[in-house]
Amino acid sequence: MTQGEFGLRSRELGRVTARQLEAGRRTRRHHRNRTGEVRIKVFPDVPVTKKPREIRMGKGKGNVEYWAAKVRPGTRRFELRNVNPDLARKALEAAGKKLPVRTDTVTRS
Repeated sequence: MTQGEFGLRSRELGRVTARQLEAGRRTRRHHRNRTGEVRIKVFPDVPVTKKPREIRMGKGKGNVEYWAAKVRPGTRRFELRNVNPDLARKALEAAGKKLPVRTDTVTRS
């Protein structure tokens, strides 16, 4: 951990969209009653494109559908500081359920 006492760490490889990160952030904020400090350690910087269904092959790349962040195992997504340990664990577990990859809650030892 670099900046927080509690963190949410990914256990598998995957891609997390900007909407999923925002859903996790809102859930975490709801559970911790807006106390303490929060750090988001990943940023959705990969554009994911998609072509319309009834378009023929060729003619270039499709439009950007959404933005995503690549996540590797062991990457910490969220870190909390100055929060009650029980509240932090509860908030991070709830936020982890909103994300598409399996997660662990970790503490600074």
